[in-house]
Amino acid sequence: MAANLITYADGVVSPFLDGIMQELYTSGGGVITGGTITISGASTLHITQTHGALCGREFSIDEGDYSVPLSSSGTKLGRIYLHMDLANTAAPLEVLIETGASLTPVVQDDDVNETDGTYEINLATFEVDESTIKNLSIVAPSLKTLLGKTLQTINDCALSTDPQDIAGAAALSALNSKTTKYTLLWTNPNPTADYAGTTLPIDISGYDEIKIVTNFGIFSGNVGNSIYGTIAAPSGGVMYVWSRIFTLTNTAQISIANCNQAPTSSGAVTAANGVLIPIKIFGVKIG
Repeated sequence: MAANLITYADGVVSPFLDGIMQELYTSGGGVITGGTITISGASTLHITQTHGALCGREFSIDEGDYSVPLSSSGTKLGRIYLHMDLANTAAPLEVLIETGASLTPVVQDDDVNETDGTYEINLATFEVDESTIKNLSIVAPSLKTLLGKTLQTINDCALSTDPQDIAGAAALSALNSKTTKYTLLWTNPNPTADYAGTTLPIDISGYDEIKIVTNFGIFSGNVGNSIYGTIAAPSGGVMYVWSRIFTLTNTAQISIANCNQAPTSSGAVTAANGVLIPIKIFGVKIG
């Protein structure tokens, strides 16, 4: 039997452990930035680059178009939604579209992090007939709004004379007094182009953590260590792993390696610099 301190020098914070901690702050989550959805054709929805969190799990959506099946007869309801299934190692997050006479309620499992469950949020609803999409409405929850409501709850409890409310307000106030500040350190001027390994002269000495937003997810690591950005997915019937290392051991710079592609069964490792392209780098200071 042993007691382990996870967030410590040389400690490893797994996605599961990070998820259950971040869920305390983000609850069910939602969109942080981006997420603008527009009708770009008779049967196409366009989504801008999006960043957010679901139940403590950070996510990103690449800018792109999504095809919507038109109705064969009459007007139908539709929705475009985010489907997170932590048990699906090949595709844990998908943007899906549903149309029909009625829409399926979102699935939001309790204890989704602990059970490798499913969690969904609707991004937008619309109507579709035989020729076009219409009446588009953005319904994605805003994570900033959710956090604002949490602060309002603190204020409401502070005005109450109920002992439980007073105790709750004190606990929440103490929690929120530990402020986390994000500073944008670098932006990729050409985020859609292949990105070969390089060294960026960025001073990271004053930060507790570095977050790197890529075109295939967000990865975090402590200053003094390295971040291993890794994804796995099938391609042509073969499961591949893509990995890129971001080295933070020199506090005056960030070294970014080439992205490697390797089949999980057997085969040569090749460069694939169109994957895990760094888009933005943030410094995180925990107060």
